[in-house]
Amino acid sequence: MALNGLPPETTFYYRVRSTDAAGNELVSSERAFKTLFGPDTTPPQVTLPVVEQVNSDTSATISWNVDELSDSTLEYGTTPGGPYPLSVTDIGVGLRTKTLTGLSDSTTYYFRVQATDDDGNGPTITAEQSFTTLDAPDTTPPVIDETTIDLEVDYRSATITWETNEPSDSVVYYGLTEALGQQVSVDTDVRQHSVRLVALNASTTYYFKVSSTDDAGNKAISTGRSFTTLPAPDETPPEFDSPPTVNVTDTTATITWTTSEDSHSSVQYGTKSRTWNNYPSSKDDIILKVVHSVTLTELLPNTPYYYRVGIIDGANNGPTVSPEYGFLTAAP
Repeated sequence: MALNGLPPETTFYYRVRSTDAAGNELVSSERAFKTLFGPDTTPPQVTLPVVEQVNSDTSATISWNVDELSDSTLEYGTTPGGPYPLSVTDIGVGLRTKTLTGLSDSTTYYFRVQATDDDGNGPTITAEQSFTTLDAPDTTPPVIDETTIDLEVDYRSATITWETNEPSDSVVYYGLTEALGQQVSVDTDVRQHSVRLVALNASTTYYFKVSSTDDAGNKAISTGRSFTTLPAPDETPPEFDSPPTVNVTDTTATITWTTSEDSHSSVQYGTKSRTWNNYPSSKDDIILKVVHSVTLTELLPNTPYYYRVGIIDGANNGPTVSPEYGFLTAAP
Protein backbone atom coordinates (compact mmCIF):
# COMPACT_ATOMS: atom_id res chain seq x y z
CA MET A 1 0.00 0.00 0.00
CA ALA A 2 1.41 3.42 -0.98
CA LEU A 3 0.81 6.46 1.19
CA ASN A 4 0.83 9.65 -0.80
CA GLY A 5 0.76 13.35 0.02
CA LEU A 6 2.83 13.02 3.18
CA PRO A 7 4.77 16.09 4.36
CA PRO A 8 8.57 15.89 4.02
CA GLU A 9 10.93 15.25 6.94
CA THR A 10 8.06 13.99 9.23
CA THR A 11 7.92 10.91 11.50
CA PHE A 12 4.81 8.69 11.17
CA TYR A 13 3.72 5.77 13.42
CA TYR A 14 1.62 2.89 12.11
CA ARG A 15 0.17 -0.60 12.72
CA VAL A 16 -0.91 -3.22 10.16
CA ARG A 17 -4.17 -5.11 10.62
CA SER A 18 -5.28 -8.14 8.60
CA THR A 19 -8.61 -10.06 8.68
CA ASP A 20 -9.22 -13.48 7.00
CA ALA A 21 -12.45 -14.76 5.38
CA ALA A 22 -13.61 -16.26 8.70
CA GLY A 23 -13.32 -12.89 10.34
CA ASN A 24 -10.18 -13.62 12.30
CA GLU A 25 -8.13 -10.37 12.83
CA LEU A 26 -4.39 -9.89 13.37
CA VAL A 27 -2.83 -6.51 14.41
CA SER A 28 0.92 -5.88 14.25
CA SER A 29 2.97 -4.06 16.79
CA GLU A 30 3.47 -0.31 16.30
CA ARG A 31 6.20 0.79 13.96
CA ALA A 32 7.48 4.14 12.60
CA PHE A 33 9.03 5.76 9.55
CA LYS A 34 10.23 9.27 8.62
CA THR A 35 9.64 10.89 5.26
CA LEU A 36 12.68 12.19 3.38
CA PHE A 37 13.70 15.81 2.74
CA GLY A 38 11.63 17.53 0.15
CA PRO A 39 13.20 18.84 -3.09
CA ASP A 40 15.36 22.12 -2.77
CA THR A 41 13.47 24.98 -4.36
CA THR A 42 15.39 27.88 -2.73
CA PRO A 43 17.96 29.75 -4.84
CA PRO A 44 21.38 30.44 -3.28
CA GLN A 45 21.96 33.64 -1.33
CA VAL A 46 24.86 35.74 -2.60
CA THR A 47 26.34 38.74 -0.78
CA LEU A 48 27.09 41.87 -2.77
CA PRO A 49 30.50 41.34 -4.38
CA VAL A 50 33.28 43.70 -3.33
CA VAL A 51 36.55 44.83 -4.91
CA GLU A 52 39.24 43.43 -2.64
CA GLN A 53 42.01 45.27 -4.49
CA VAL A 54 42.75 46.98 -7.77
CA ASN A 55 46.15 45.34 -8.16
CA SER A 56 47.56 47.29 -11.06
CA ASP A 57 46.72 48.85 -14.37
CA THR A 58 45.69 45.40 -15.70
CA SER A 59 44.39 43.41 -12.69
CA ALA A 60 41.74 43.49 -9.93
CA THR A 61 40.56 41.00 -7.27
CA ILE A 62 36.80 40.51 -6.57
CA SER A 63 35.22 38.49 -3.70
CA TRP A 64 31.69 37.44 -2.68
CA ASN A 65 29.95 34.92 -0.38
CA VAL A 66 27.45 32.24 -1.40
CA ASP A 67 25.46 30.29 1.24
CA GLU A 68 25.34 26.89 -0.51
CA LEU A 69 27.29 24.93 -3.06
CA SER A 70 26.72 26.76 -6.31
CA ASP A 71 28.06 27.50 -9.74
CA SER A 72 28.99 31.22 -9.69
CA THR A 73 29.74 33.38 -12.69
CA LEU A 74 31.47 36.75 -12.32
CA GLU A 75 30.46 38.80 -15.35
CA TYR A 76 32.18 42.08 -16.27
CA GLY A 77 32.57 44.65 -19.01
CA THR A 78 33.08 48.36 -19.67
CA THR A 79 29.43 49.30 -20.29
CA PRO A 80 27.29 50.29 -17.30
CA GLY A 81 24.22 48.06 -17.13
CA GLY A 82 25.78 45.54 -19.49
CA PRO A 83 26.23 43.67 -21.66
CA TYR A 84 29.04 41.89 -19.81
CA PRO A 85 31.11 40.19 -22.51
CA LEU A 86 33.74 38.86 -20.11
CA SER A 87 33.31 36.30 -17.32
CA VAL A 88 35.03 33.86 -14.98
CA THR A 89 33.34 30.88 -13.28
CA ASP A 90 33.66 29.30 -9.84
CA ILE A 91 32.17 26.27 -8.03
CA GLY A 92 32.01 26.32 -4.25
CA VAL A 93 30.38 27.62 -1.09
CA GLY A 94 31.35 30.41 1.30
CA LEU A 95 33.89 33.10 0.44
CA ARG A 96 34.78 33.06 -3.23
CA THR A 97 37.61 35.14 -4.73
CA LYS A 98 38.62 35.71 -8.33
CA THR A 99 41.41 37.82 -9.81
CA LEU A 100 40.66 39.41 -13.17
CA THR A 101 43.65 39.91 -15.46
CA GLY A 102 44.32 41.35 -18.89
CA LEU A 103 42.36 44.52 -18.12
CA SER A 104 42.93 47.88 -19.76
CA ASP A 105 44.62 50.65 -17.79
CA SER A 106 42.68 53.72 -16.57
CA THR A 107 39.37 52.02 -17.39
CA THR A 108 36.13 51.65 -15.41
CA TYR A 109 34.73 48.11 -15.34
CA TYR A 110 31.18 47.11 -14.30
CA PHE A 111 30.50 43.66 -12.85
CA ARG A 112 27.94 41.37 -11.14
CA VAL A 113 27.73 37.77 -9.88
CA GLN A 114 25.21 35.07 -10.91
CA ALA A 115 24.88 31.90 -8.80
CA THR A 116 22.84 28.67 -9.38
CA ASP A 117 22.81 25.76 -6.90
CA ASP A 118 23.09 22.03 -7.67
CA ASP A 119 19.31 21.67 -7.79
CA GLY A 120 19.09 24.27 -10.52
CA ASN A 121 17.68 26.98 -8.28
CA GLY A 122 18.63 30.42 -9.51
CA PRO A 123 20.35 32.23 -10.88
CA THR A 124 20.66 34.72 -8.06
CA ILE A 125 21.99 37.92 -9.64
CA THR A 126 23.68 40.64 -7.58
CA ALA A 127 23.45 44.35 -8.17
CA GLU A 128 26.05 45.86 -10.48
CA GLN A 129 29.28 47.19 -8.96
CA SER A 130 32.28 48.93 -10.55
CA PHE A 131 36.00 49.62 -10.21
CA THR A 132 38.62 51.58 -12.17
CA THR A 133 42.03 50.19 -13.03
CA LEU A 134 45.15 52.15 -12.24
CA ASP A 135 46.99 54.31 -14.73
CA ALA A 136 49.61 52.50 -16.75
CA PRO A 137 53.14 53.02 -15.38
CA ASP A 138 54.97 55.96 -16.93
CA THR A 139 57.86 54.64 -19.02
CA THR A 140 58.30 57.69 -21.25
CA PRO A 141 61.17 60.08 -20.47
CA PRO A 142 60.65 63.84 -20.63
CA VAL A 143 61.27 65.51 -23.97
CA ILE A 144 64.02 68.14 -23.81
CA ASP A 145 63.31 70.87 -26.34
CA GLU A 146 66.85 71.42 -27.56
CA THR A 147 65.84 74.57 -29.38
CA THR A 148 65.22 76.19 -25.99
CA ILE A 149 68.67 75.45 -24.54
CA ASP A 150 70.20 78.86 -23.85
CA LEU A 151 73.15 80.30 -21.95
CA GLU A 152 74.15 83.46 -20.14
CA VAL A 153 77.92 83.42 -19.69
CA ASP A 154 80.38 85.70 -17.92
CA TYR A 155 83.99 85.15 -16.94
CA ARG A 156 83.24 83.14 -13.76
CA SER A 157 79.81 81.58 -14.26
CA ALA A 158 77.24 80.33 -16.76
CA THR A 159 73.46 80.00 -16.43
CA ILE A 160 71.96 77.28 -18.63
CA THR A 161 68.20 77.15 -19.30
CA TRP A 162 65.95 74.72 -21.19
CA GLU A 163 62.36 73.46 -21.36
CA THR A 164 60.73 70.01 -21.10
CA ASN A 165 57.23 68.75 -21.92
CA GLU A 166 56.58 67.53 -18.34
CA PRO A 167 57.72 68.42 -14.83
CA SER A 168 61.17 66.97 -14.14
CA ASP A 169 64.38 67.78 -12.31
CA SER A 170 67.35 69.70 -13.71
CA VAL A 171 70.93 68.45 -14.09
CA VAL A 172 73.86 69.89 -16.03
CA TYR A 173 76.88 67.67 -16.66
CA TYR A 174 79.95 69.69 -17.62
CA GLY A 175 83.72 69.65 -17.81
CA LEU A 176 86.82 70.77 -19.67
CA THR A 177 86.56 67.81 -22.08
CA GLU A 178 83.71 65.95 -23.73
CA ALA A 179 84.05 63.35 -20.97
CA LEU A 180 82.48 66.01 -18.71
CA GLY A 181 82.98 64.75 -15.11
CA GLN A 182 81.18 67.40 -13.03
CA GLN A 183 77.51 68.08 -12.43
CA VAL A 184 75.12 70.54 -10.80
CA SER A 185 71.57 69.43 -9.90
CA VAL A 186 68.31 71.13 -8.96
CA ASP A 187 65.80 68.64 -7.53
CA THR A 188 62.63 70.69 -8.04
CA ASP A 189 60.36 69.29 -10.78
CA VAL A 190 59.65 72.03 -13.33
CA ARG A 191 59.05 72.46 -17.05
CA GLN A 192 61.31 75.52 -17.37
CA HIS A 193 64.76 74.67 -16.10
CA SER A 194 67.65 76.86 -14.96
CA VAL A 195 71.02 75.73 -13.60
CA ARG A 196 73.91 78.05 -12.70
CA LEU A 197 77.52 76.89 -12.92
CA VAL A 198 79.95 78.88 -10.77
CA ALA A 199 83.69 79.06 -10.04
CA LEU A 200 84.54 78.69 -13.73
CA ASN A 201 87.82 79.76 -15.28
CA ALA A 202 87.90 82.86 -17.48
CA SER A 203 88.48 82.51 -21.23
CA THR A 204 87.93 78.74 -21.01
CA THR A 205 85.88 76.35 -23.15
CA TYR A 206 83.52 74.04 -21.26
CA TYR A 207 81.53 71.10 -22.63
CA PHE A 208 78.09 70.25 -21.23
CA LYS A 209 74.86 68.26 -21.52
CA VAL A 210 71.53 68.95 -19.81
CA SER A 211 69.40 66.18 -18.31
CA SER A 212 65.91 65.88 -16.81
CA THR A 213 64.31 62.95 -14.95
CA ASP A 214 60.57 62.72 -14.18
CA ASP A 215 58.90 61.35 -11.02
CA ALA A 216 58.72 57.86 -12.55
CA GLY A 217 62.51 57.78 -12.95
CA ASN A 218 62.50 58.22 -16.72
CA LYS A 219 65.62 60.15 -17.75
CA ALA A 220 66.33 62.29 -20.80
CA ILE A 221 69.69 63.78 -21.75
CA SER A 222 70.53 66.32 -24.44
CA THR A 223 73.19 66.25 -27.11
CA GLY A 224 76.57 67.66 -26.16
CA ARG A 225 77.31 71.37 -26.46
CA SER A 226 79.99 73.83 -25.42
CA PHE A 227 80.52 77.44 -24.36
CA THR A 228 83.51 79.67 -23.66
CA THR A 229 83.65 81.94 -20.64
CA LEU A 230 84.44 85.60 -21.11
CA PRO A 231 87.88 87.07 -20.43
CA ALA A 232 88.41 88.19 -16.88
CA PRO A 233 87.75 91.92 -16.44
CA ASP A 234 90.74 94.26 -16.41
CA GLU A 235 91.26 95.28 -12.80
CA THR A 236 94.88 96.42 -13.11
CA PRO A 237 95.59 100.18 -13.25
CA PRO A 238 97.86 101.41 -16.06
CA GLU A 239 101.50 102.16 -15.36
CA PHE A 240 104.00 104.70 -16.62
CA ASP A 241 106.69 103.21 -18.82
CA SER A 242 109.09 106.10 -18.02
CA PRO A 243 109.01 109.54 -16.37
CA PRO A 244 107.49 112.37 -18.42
CA THR A 245 109.68 114.67 -20.53
CA VAL A 246 108.99 118.39 -20.98
CA ASN A 247 109.68 120.88 -23.79
CA VAL A 248 109.04 124.49 -22.78
CA THR A 249 108.71 127.93 -24.29
CA ASP A 250 108.08 131.15 -22.44
CA THR A 251 104.30 130.48 -22.38
CA THR A 252 103.89 126.76 -23.14
CA ALA A 253 105.06 123.39 -21.94
CA THR A 254 104.59 120.12 -23.87
CA ILE A 255 104.69 117.07 -21.57
CA THR A 256 105.24 113.68 -23.18
CA TRP A 257 105.13 110.13 -21.69
CA THR A 258 104.15 106.55 -22.49
CA THR A 259 101.94 104.05 -20.59
CA SER A 260 101.71 100.27 -20.27
CA GLU A 261 98.26 100.19 -21.91
CA ASP A 262 95.79 102.44 -23.67
CA SER A 263 94.77 105.16 -21.25
CA HIS A 264 93.32 108.61 -21.13
CA SER A 265 95.13 111.20 -19.06
CA SER A 266 95.08 114.43 -17.10
CA VAL A 267 97.87 116.85 -16.21
CA GLN A 268 97.29 118.93 -13.10
CA TYR A 269 99.64 121.86 -12.57
CA GLY A 270 100.32 125.16 -10.81
CA THR A 271 103.05 127.46 -9.56
CA LYS A 272 103.14 125.81 -6.12
CA SER A 273 103.68 122.25 -4.99
CA ARG A 274 100.39 120.43 -4.42
CA THR A 275 98.89 117.01 -3.93
CA TRP A 276 96.70 115.38 -6.61
CA ASN A 277 93.35 117.11 -7.16
CA ASN A 278 94.57 120.24 -5.38
CA TYR A 279 96.30 122.01 -8.30
CA PRO A 280 94.54 125.10 -9.64
CA SER A 281 94.79 124.08 -13.31
CA SER A 282 94.48 120.89 -15.38
CA LYS A 283 94.54 119.69 -18.96
CA ASP A 284 92.78 116.47 -19.96
CA ASP A 285 93.19 114.10 -22.92
CA ILE A 286 90.22 111.73 -23.19
CA ILE A 287 91.60 109.68 -26.10
CA LEU A 288 92.82 106.20 -25.14
CA LYS A 289 96.43 105.68 -26.24
CA VAL A 290 99.86 104.59 -25.00
CA VAL A 291 101.90 107.54 -26.30
CA HIS A 292 100.72 110.75 -24.68
CA SER A 293 101.50 114.42 -25.31
CA VAL A 294 99.76 117.30 -23.54
CA THR A 295 100.60 120.96 -24.18
CA LEU A 296 99.97 123.48 -21.44
CA THR A 297 99.38 127.01 -22.70
CA GLU A 298 99.08 130.59 -21.38
CA LEU A 299 101.86 129.99 -18.87
CA LEU A 300 103.84 132.82 -17.26
CA PRO A 301 107.35 133.36 -18.66
CA ASN A 302 110.41 132.54 -16.57
CA THR A 303 108.21 130.93 -13.91
CA PRO A 304 108.62 127.63 -12.09
CA TYR A 305 105.65 125.22 -12.39
CA TYR A 306 104.82 121.96 -10.58
CA TYR A 307 102.72 119.16 -12.09
CA ARG A 308 101.49 115.60 -11.75
CA VAL A 309 100.14 113.26 -14.42
CA GLY A 310 97.17 110.91 -13.80
CA ILE A 311 96.23 108.06 -16.13
CA ILE A 312 93.06 105.85 -16.28
CA ASP A 313 92.62 102.85 -18.62
CA GLY A 314 89.56 101.87 -20.64
CA ALA A 315 88.24 99.66 -17.79
CA ASN A 316 88.30 102.76 -15.54
CA ASN A 317 91.17 101.42 -13.46
CA GLY A 318 93.09 104.28 -11.85
CA PRO A 319 94.02 106.95 -11.71
CA THR A 320 97.68 106.07 -11.48
CA VAL A 321 99.29 109.36 -10.41
CA SER A 322 102.90 110.20 -11.10
CA PRO A 323 105.26 111.81 -8.61
CA GLU A 324 105.33 115.57 -8.69
CA TYR A 325 107.64 117.03 -11.35
CA GLY A 326 108.57 120.60 -12.20
CA PHE A 327 109.77 122.81 -15.05
CA LEU A 328 110.77 126.48 -15.61
CA THR A 329 109.30 128.40 -18.52
CA ALA A 330 111.70 130.25 -20.73
CA ALA A 331 112.36 133.98 -20.40
CA PRO A 332 110.63 136.12 -23.00
